[in-house]
Amino acid sequence: MKPILFALLALLLYAIQNVVLEQKLSKLNPFLILTLMYVVMLPMACLGWLITKNSIQTISWPSKSLALLTMAIGIVYLFADTFYVSAYNLGANIITVT
Repeated sequence: MKPILFALLALLLYAIQNVVLEQKLSKLNPFLILTLMYVVMLPMACLGWLITKNSIQTISWPSKSLALLTMAIGIVYLFADTFYVSAYNLGANIITVT
């Protein structure tokens, strides 16, 4: 699949996420929303990793410094997601957030 298709699919999925966050989830605590999202994402990511590992593709494990950098990026994602979801919780609409 071409990279542009991945980018377009991501934009579509983020647009759907924005509508759901604004319309249905804006009254919930942002950390509850994030926890429920991450509980679903972790097993799905592990499953994707296992499927990729067991297919013909090879996965190279990062060095210690790259693994730590990846974990640091995970912390950045947590803060970014927290601010993003909190914006809806504080009354922002789709136009304001996007």
